[in-house]
Amino acid sequence: MAENITVNIHDIPLELPDNWLIGGDSGEFARIVDRQLQQITQNQTGETPLKICLAEPEPLQFLASFIAARTTKCQIFLCNPNWVKEEWEQVFDLVQPDLILKQDTDIKNTFPPLPVRGGGLRLCSREFHSPGFNHSPEFHSPGFNHSPEFHSPGFNHSPEFHSPGFHHSPEFHSPGFHHSPEFHSPGFHHSPEFHHSPEFHHSPEFHHSPEFDSPEFHHSRQLPSPEIDELATIMIPTGGSSGKIRFAIHTWETLTASVQGFQEYFQLDKINSFCVLPLYHVSGFMQFVRSFTTGGKLAIASFKTLEAGEKCDVKPEEFFISLVPTQLQRLLQKPDTTNWLSQFRAVLLGGAPAWPELLATARKHQIKLAPTYGMTETASQIATLKPEDFLAGNNTSGQTLPHAKITICSASGEILCYNQIGNIRVNAKSLALGYYPERFDDSPYFQLDDLGFFDKNNCLNIVGRSSDKIITGGENVFPAQVEAAIKNTNLVADVAIIGLPDKDWGQVVTAVWVPANSEVTVKNLQAAIEDKLSKFKRPKNWVVVTQLPRNAQGKLNREQLQELALKKVRSEDFSPHK
Repeated sequence: MAENITVNIHDIPLELPDNWLIGGDSGEFARIVDRQLQQITQNQTGETPLKICLAEPEPLQFLASFIAARTTKCQIFLCNPNWVKEEWEQVFDLVQPDLILKQDTDIKNTFPPLPVRGGGLRLCSREFHSPGFNHSPEFHSPGFNHSPEFHSPGFNHSPEFHSPGFHHSPEFHSPGFHHSPEFHSPGFHHSPEFHHSPEFHHSPEFHHSPEFDSPEFHHSRQLPSPEIDELATIMIPTGGSSGKIRFAIHTWETLTASVQGFQEYFQLDKINSFCVLPLYHVSGFMQFVRSFTTGGKLAIASFKTLEAGEKCDVKPEEFFISLVPTQLQRLLQKPDTTNWLSQFRAVLLGGAPAWPELLATARKHQIKLAPTYGMTETASQIATLKPEDFLAGNNTSGQTLPHAKITICSASGEILCYNQIGNIRVNAKSLALGYYPERFDDSPYFQLDDLGFFDKNNCLNIVGRSSDKIITGGENVFPAQVEAAIKNTNLVADVAIIGLPDKDWGQVVTAVWVPANSEVTVKNLQAAIEDKLSKFKRPKNWVVVTQLPRNAQGKLNREQLQELALKKVRSEDFSPHK
């Protein structure tokens, strides 16, 4: 189990079955890879790798473009194709990209013009400001005749791709894929920038299963050298709760470490993924990486079509599907999709806190739910509850995956015991190197804003964010607890709890909520939670809105929420109980 991660680009048609991409044409996929390879290699000048923003909205084009960019050792920035001009300006200021891969008929109005670097590159990034925005002739030519190799059955790449002068990174050619010494060493060291503390090496809670660390556990390609790691990085966007775009710096080593942990935890060889989440987001992208690197199958569908009852022709019992809580809630509202969902091997749930009633409904319908805890910085989950434990009544985020270590600490840094709430610290083989363009410092751990605790079964319980904690009249209030109590009333479509400044209380608990229907009143809500929450935890302000500022994965933009609530509360016609 848990072996043979394969990502040899030359062997795509040989290593992967013809039906590896469910609902997609594997032959067309190979042709797009070739086409993008030619585009990228034509625009490489010198040894400096191109910085490519990948913003293809169409999944097949996105994945093929990623493989082409990865093969040519470019720095890849995964981007949301739906970002607006202001967001793209943030990206351009930060990244200064050389190339944008995005099919868009009105692209020049979406992107601001980019300065031409010395030597000047053709293609998208150099012609945003031109009226016609013409790509190179080869790209738009109706016939788009490749060199003879492009049409061969064996999916050979262009001459540049195979020429002696065009070297790939070592991992693409090595059949053995043996990790570098530090990856197998007992001390488990990352790159020099990231050192682990003694307790990480010897902590009794952190045990790998034997095959994970044994010499027999090999993969099918070598890891890049430090020099290649530095150049061929993969940047994954994260906005956090502020909405400001940042990119977590990953390498193929960090991504495949996450895959290994997943394989090890679920005792799998091949991983089949059913993806309805955006590929530019870590939650969608890692589903591709898991399937692609293990020789599994990948099905991609839009959530809207899934919700409408259209399903891919797959055997759900062989697949993992990943959802955010709001998606799960909507699928459980229809008997047909509920029954279909119950057939999956596991339903990974993350992206935002799930409320107790949602979990109870899923359990009632025997959904094999696997609540997860992870983030962009750790290349998806580092703790996951196994479906059998969920069905037995467990509502936690489960145990830590083998490639990671999670520690609960006090504010002074003391490691806490079971059932003691504290700050979450993380150390993982899948941990990002930093936020582009900066690297993390030499700290032995990654300090998170999240609060949680481990129970007696070593299961992680998430309490909320430390920065979200509300202190009102000297009492601590955690928004997640209040939100869960309000959601369980079934009187709201959505709700978020924040603290607003107050001269008497320090902060006042404020509910920003969306009514489930026009008949719901604040009095209804106050009555419904009266015996569920202590008085100091109940909201003093109730701000009704039509929609909360969430992103596609359901994550709140708390800065926008704070501004919205303050504006409403300070308006002349506001009443805290209406």
